Amino acid sequence: MLKLNESKNINSSVEKFFQEYDALKESEDWKGIIDIGLKALEDSKITNENLALIKCRLTSCYYYLGQFEEALKVAKGTLEGATQADKKELQARSLYLISAIYRALFLKASEEEKTEQKYKESASENIERALKLLSDHDVSDFTKAKVYFNAGALEHDVNVSLGSALEHYSQAMKLFKLWIPMMIIIALQFDILELLWKMEENN
Repeated sequence: MLKLNESKNINSSVEKFFQEYDALKESEDWKGIIDIGLKALEDSKITNENLALIKCRLTSCYYYLGQFEEALKVAKGTLEGATQADKKELQARSLYLISAIYRALFLKASEEEKTEQKYKESASENIERALKLLSDHDVSDFTKAKVYFNAGALEHDVNVSLGSALEHYSQAMKLFKLWIPMMIIIALQFDILELLWKMEENN
């Protein structure tokens, strides 16, 4: 799990963000996280890694609030910072977040916009890049699980490819067992059972 870089020169606003993040996340205070995160990003001495990590967490907050355009803007900045810092873990996280945002934009788009394929193609391109990172570099099981889960969601929600969705969801579930409480495992199992039921209906 990525943590704050230890540094005597680190600004108190950056320390404040990492110290308060978990409690704010637990209470789902997404706006509170955004407020302290934006202040932390103003620190001129912040490292590229911490810059990317904070932006990564802000991306999720904007996403949860349904502010997809802002989430996409921040996520792209996250990817840029992670690339500059050469942090493959953060790059993979940035890519699956970008894919998830494009997937959300596709699902809320009008039928005319959907036919343009731009959201679908962007979602697919970014998740493919994330999957390639998993095969080429050492990435944590937690991030692998999130990448596979989002790959499954893309196949299920956008491409309507149930076989591919089941494959990715199964990979995610195996890894989630190491990290996520049983309630989420059960939820994933129900999702997979739903896919199996649909596949049976289509046969």
